[in-house]
Amino acid sequence: MNLLTIISVITTFQLLLLGLVVLKAGQPGRLARGFLSAYLFSNALLLAVFTGKPWLPFELPNIPTFYFLLAPLLYLYIRTLCQHETSYDRTDFVHFLLFLAAFLYTAAWLIFRDPDSPSAQSWNLYEYRLSQILLLCQVATYVFLTFSQILSYRKAYQEQSASSAKINLNWLLLLVSAFTLMWLFDVASFFLGAMGWIGKHGFNLLAILSVFINFVFATLLVYRGMKHSEAFSGLKDVPRYAANGLSETESGEISESLKALMDGSRPYLNPDLSLKELSEMLKVQPRQLSQVINSTFRKNFFDFINQYRIEEARRLFSDPANSSKTILEILYQVGYNSKSAFNTAFKKQTGQTPTAFRKKLAEKS
Repeated sequence: MNLLTIISVITTFQLLLLGLVVLKAGQPGRLARGFLSAYLFSNALLLAVFTGKPWLPFELPNIPTFYFLLAPLLYLYIRTLCQHETSYDRTDFVHFLLFLAAFLYTAAWLIFRDPDSPSAQSWNLYEYRLSQILLLCQVATYVFLTFSQILSYRKAYQEQSASSAKINLNWLLLLVSAFTLMWLFDVASFFLGAMGWIGKHGFNLLAILSVFINFVFATLLVYRGMKHSEAFSGLKDVPRYAANGLSETESGEISESLKALMDGSRPYLNPDLSLKELSEMLKVQPRQLSQVINSTFRKNFFDFINQYRIEEARRLFSDPANSSKTILEILYQVGYNSKSAFNTAFKKQTGQTPTAFRKKLAEKS
């Protein structure tokens, strides 16, 4: 038994165990848990077939049937989190048509194929290449859709909230990236093998890397679900406000009141400030305030609030009375609760990190 087989067997049992853990988890989000456990079980079946194929008493077609389930299930899992879906939509069946076609082909292949036929041997190569090309197109499409779903959610959230702590989607992006990396190793294995550029050892190395990433990917996904309920129950809901027409006069009055409020009361120092809370201070509708921020200031709510926070941070850094304060103390003072979010916003607005900004101030003095 070689290293690839050992890792594949371990990962298969790990995926099955994690799938059962997800199903039994005492968390809300039944639909999300269903998609996630289906992903884990399908992944386990894919590896089981890959590992056990040489020992099966019958021959199977050279197509990755269960691989056609992975990308759609991962997409549906993330879409369920972002959109707070609670029931299965029958139209989602379309996502599994390629898998169904591969499954039916496998069944027909087992029933009707004549292994002694000369054409059967030559067809093996064609079915393998065709299935890999279909898989390449399918996974590429779903990876794009999945990333788009996450980024669309982030954009919608930033229209309504200025809290960086509540919109940590890096874990989702990391998980989709890990799946993409696993798939890229499989793609590389297919193309390099088809071109004759790698032998058995090269193929095994790429397969080991793919299986190892699969193992880490599944573990991280379930660990996140056990530690953070939003991995099953859904991400923070994003209110949707209908478009609201405002005259130029009304828009100007709201923008002037907004600037006066921001300069006077400095509500941006509240790390959990939301569009709804700010609109209540101005006594306007959230959709009206959102329209003014977008059209007048050419920013979304998240960037608009952060602009004031960074300006306040620059002012505090420039004040000699604050020279003994740490960057961490300053970022908390101006309304941030995440160092990485503060550093990113500061560099985006000033072109340099807080450390570099402070160092330059020290050199001038």
